[in-house]
Amino acid sequence: KMKILIFGAHMDDETIGLGGYILREVSKGNQVKVVSLCNGRRYQTQKRTEAFESIMTKIGCQYKHYSIFDTTLYKENITYITGIVFDEIYDFQPDIVFSPSQYDLHQDHKFLAECVKIGIRKTEVKKLYQYKIPKSGDITQPQIFETRFDISSFVAQKLELLKEYTTEDINNEFIESVNLVDGFPTYVECAKLIFSKE
Repeated sequence: KMKILIFGAHMDDETIGLGGYILREVSKGNQVKVVSLCNGRRYQTQKRTEAFESIMTKIGCQYKHYSIFDTTLYKENITYITGIVFDEIYDFQPDIVFSPSQYDLHQDHKFLAECVKIGIRKTEVKKLYQYKIPKSGDITQPQIFETRFDISSFVAQKLELLKEYTTEDINNEFIESVNLVDGFPTYVECAKLIFSKE
């Protein structure tokens, strides 16, 4: 069984970007942990935290969140955030790590991607992916996400879980489909493989 560690800048990044993948991997018996660095905008902290914890509990994965306000992560000391990343990897000992994309326009996402690339050095992690958070206009180079995870069996569950983030405008833009097979779309979540030791 694999251990998978997913970093998100904000509570909801993980479900928007990889909710179906997380559901899929937990259903296979793999161990998943989600770490969110930010705790919501000042007036949304409690609701976002409650939604995040509820979703993670329903999926059945481990989770942890820190107390940095949204949109301020990039202002933090890079050594501090890199230290958090390293500590989480050291404690969990994952086979695979995911971070947001360095090509994302959101400054918090880009900053966390860089911190994970630094923090992962000198660890035993076998693969590092950067995942796509599908929001209109947030990605500068969408074509770089060559890895596609089939989540067709988990789309309904993902959409249901996303409804818990009542502070966000969640809609079907967050679900991508490709390759009509026998008239039915294959639903995917996308990532870019940054490195592999296998």
